[in-house]
Amino acid sequence: MSRILIGVCISLVLVMTVPGYAGNGVVGNWEGTTGDGWIMYSSGKTISSINPPSTISGITFGQSTIGATNGNYALTVSGVWGWGQQLECTSYLQTVDPTAAADFLNNTKFQIDVTYNSAVWSPSDYAQVYELSMDGTGLGWTDVGGSNSPTGAGGVTFTDSLNPGAPGQLPMTNAGTPGTIYTGTWTWDYSALLAQMKNAGMTATNGYVNFIFALNGNDGNGDFYFDNARFTPEPVTLALLGLGGLALIRRKR
Repeated sequence: MSRILIGVCISLVLVMTVPGYAGNGVVGNWEGTTGDGWIMYSSGKTISSINPPSTISGITFGQSTIGATNGNYALTVSGVWGWGQQLECTSYLQTVDPTAAADFLNNTKFQIDVTYNSAVWSPSDYAQVYELSMDGTGLGWTDVGGSNSPTGAGGVTFTDSLNPGAPGQLPMTNAGTPGTIYTGTWTWDYSALLAQMKNAGMTATNGYVNFIFALNGNDGNGDFYFDNARFTPEPVTLALLGLGGLALIRRKR
């Protein structure tokens, strides 16, 4: 079993030092030539380039039009073979970014779009997000769900629109045959942890949070495609915002 941890650190410590940060809840869209602040977890090295691709500890990070859901490009991660803790954004930078912190605190879900491309896998392969780990103010390391369990610690739930019947598993439909490309969304609802973090003192100017993916695969030639890593609100919140907008329009009239 091969595992690779990839992660992004969000909050007060992340994004003012990261030119690729898109704001509006988006913490990775990989439209530029860098890794949008995502780094190798085990080596601590920043992914300084995805175009041209860069290879760190045997894992190659690149840019592709396949899987692009937010702009023109997606992040590719290839060479997932053997155990390794590969990606994280350090959470103890000195720069404070209230915008990124507010994005996390004012939403309840962490989502990332993932694409399956049959051409880069073989019928005997498997590939998955084994686990997402979350670390933050008042939490410590917490496993919040993946293919090993759709329900994580602290009441976090994990869902997968790409493969609902087996959340976290790439479907391997027509593997080895070009032409099958599916895109879906991995979603973690972290609302159950927010109160705990806020009670521990996390605010828009104090605290931290990390998300670290454990990818699993048995073929170092296969690629993972990711795009549009973001924080989103509950649907009811979106509905209330819409009603508020209508009220403002009516008041202006």
